[in-house]
Amino acid sequence: MLLIRLLSRLPLRVLYVLSDLFYLVLFYIIRYRRKVIWTNLEMAYPEKSPREIRRLASRFYHNLADAVVETIKSITFSQAELCRRVVITDSKLIDSYVREGKSALVVTAHCFNWEWALLRSSLYSPIPVDALYTSLTNPRFDRLFLDLRGRFGCHMIRNEDFALQVLRTKKKQRIIAINADQVPQPRSKQFWTRFLNRDTAFIDMVEKLPRILDYSVFFMKVNRVSRGHFRIAFVPIADPPYPSGTHDILNRYSRMVEEHIGEDPANWLWSHRRWKHPRPAPGVAGDAKIGQKS
Repeated sequence: MLLIRLLSRLPLRVLYVLSDLFYLVLFYIIRYRRKVIWTNLEMAYPEKSPREIRRLASRFYHNLADAVVETIKSITFSQAELCRRVVITDSKLIDSYVREGKSALVVTAHCFNWEWALLRSSLYSPIPVDALYTSLTNPRFDRLFLDLRGRFGCHMIRNEDFALQVLRTKKKQRIIAINADQVPQPRSKQFWTRFLNRDTAFIDMVEKLPRILDYSVFFMKVNRVSRGHFRIAFVPIADPPYPSGTHDILNRYSRMVEEHIGEDPANWLWSHRRWKHPRPAPGVAGDAKIGQKS
């Protein structure tokens, strides 16, 4: 941990030199999760040639290496430097909701750099930000990431405590943030849809939570402008009242994420084992009707 904290004090330009070296190790020597990454890319883009897949994978490894050093830098990042490098370009609608005393659910995806985006959003928001957090198995890294993500006021809520904590503070005005493209637990309630050419499960809580709390839902879109510079936009997904018996929120969210990935495929976390659980047979717990693309 001491080494990581010392590295975080290096200028970002120096850390990017280390990132270039780290990329070479990941791509050519360790071949980090190579089978997972290639399989995911080939399934998502069957029209691409092996050379195109390799080129896309190479760019992904570059972005992944950059994300690692950017996350390390987050430990000691100044507010001014963060605001200079991560610019919020579209927030008028969510700003108006906040001024009216309303709360909102903000869902995002594992597009680089989601860590900087959370920090920047926490710093920007005039009301509290609560974020869903999955505990890490290593307690030292778990503590490091909790401290990092909470640097600018974000309140991290562990996955196992999330439902109870949210209901207890139902009347408090806040932003709830969820990185909602993660893999649901196998036995949890899930929503299945076609996503990147595969049957894919999404966390059903993203559909139910805004209905229970009567929150509007926004997609936080994170674009890489250049190395070390990002742009955030808050795109509206849905507003209450919500019709019963539908999965409109998750349908729209999954389509938005898919389109966002298509704009810059190398910017999504392809090393994530997103499809490690097959869709259960009809009638089995956790199964839900497959959503339709709209």
